[in-house]
Amino acid sequence: DYFDTAIGLVIVANVGVMVFDTNANAECQETTCSGLGLIVMSYFFLLVYTLELLARLSVYQCDAFRSHWTYADFVVVLSGYVELVLEPIVGGSLNGMDIIKVLRMVRLSRTIKFVGCFPSLKGIIEGFASAMVAMLWGGLAMAGLLLTFAIVAVELVHSYNQGLDHEEEFCKLAFRDVQTSFLFFIQNAVIGDRWSCITPLILEHWYFALLFLSVFCLVQLGLMNLILTAVVDEAQKARERDTEDRLADLKAAEEE
Repeated sequence: DYFDTAIGLVIVANVGVMVFDTNANAECQETTCSGLGLIVMSYFFLLVYTLELLARLSVYQCDAFRSHWTYADFVVVLSGYVELVLEPIVGGSLNGMDIIKVLRMVRLSRTIKFVGCFPSLKGIIEGFASAMVAMLWGGLAMAGLLLTFAIVAVELVHSYNQGLDHEEEFCKLAFRDVQTSFLFFIQNAVIGDRWSCITPLILEHWYFALLFLSVFCLVQLGLMNLILTAVVDEAQKARERDTEDRLADLKAAEEE
């Protein structure tokens, strides 16, 4: 409707002001370099968001808190007022300005409000949020698998690898400890880099190819595809929930 469109335009304008404000403060270490116009515009946007949040609470009352977007709006408004209070208090102190910079980064969450104005974008974000759980567990599973192979590589490979002639110093010490070995497998099995490190080792001791090919197949062909499947499945479930919510809203509107 017209109200959501107006809020969307305000958010777009706010993002543009944030770009100019960030550029103005990029070279400032102790004090703010924002001009008076940027400061006034920042206060104006904060006032608009505050009025919008109050209007939503006034209309929907307790039902407003059933939506995650209300909490996002609350964080946006609260961070704005905290920044408004702290900035004149901390002055030009370095630690104080670090706090202000963190609060300014929180202002990036205002772009989330723009997503809420468009159902399609909102569905995409909700699907991504649902998929984050699957990505988290998949990342932990991958870390556990790579850690296991890192320990195996330190035990079996390091003594053979350190005597070889490598062009890079990192390759010679890639399996000296578990941490470095774990980093190597992230670069090799996940990113697909550092094959030059193990080529001399495989040429000298061909049977180690079984170890590195096993890691590559398990990660790239197995675990990565399973994570992708889980992510798509969670996103599909979120889309189905969003569709059900829209149908419920339409049904409620028709009944009214």
